[in-house]
Amino acid sequence: MVRRFIHYLKGPNPLHPDVVDRPVPPVRFRTYTEADKAVCLELYRSNESGRFPDDGLKYFENTLDRQAGCLLVGELDGKVVLCCGLNYWQNWQNAVLFYGLIDPEYQRRGIGVAMVLVRLALLRSDQMDVNVFIFAVKDSVSYYERFGFRRRDHWKDEHGVEHPWAVLNLCPVDILQIRNWLAKRGIRYPAGNVTIPVVAAPS
Repeated sequence: MVRRFIHYLKGPNPLHPDVVDRPVPPVRFRTYTEADKAVCLELYRSNESGRFPDDGLKYFENTLDRQAGCLLVGELDGKVVLCCGLNYWQNWQNAVLFYGLIDPEYQRRGIGVAMVLVRLALLRSDQMDVNVFIFAVKDSVSYYERFGFRRRDHWKDEHGVEHPWAVLNLCPVDILQIRNWLAKRGIRYPAGNVTIPVVAAPS
């Protein structure tokens, strides 16, 4: 009861009980390799209908080919069921999450929670606060708002269509608490041996 009251006062955040107090399968995250390309393209196609910008697949494939940013895949039952990425933007005080794709057969099982939290856990915890941006599509931004992302404005794709973007502020303590939650849930990810590049513009 006390915990819920504290989170009620704090508002939506990555470890709000409404987000994390549910079963989350023990997904194993690892870095993307070229051998994952075909399944990741299929993940994009299976989520594409009516959601993503026109010609989005070719930009996604280009991201895979360049291995732009820190790309991860997640495995469950010996199968790759998700693909996602992140990078720092201009400096270590800004990060961007991109391409959170989950196999439709595995959606609504709590895997999305792990996918968001693992990327937040990989951020540096030895510095000042970090602002985490998500340049989303309309159908997904409300999901990120559950984690405390706040909708700010819109971005335009290559065809001039507007989509929402949102931002979440994390302090080092938040990141450490997220790592602790993941450890308790048995969710494995490549902490300590991944490189998150600093890029001039979001992927």
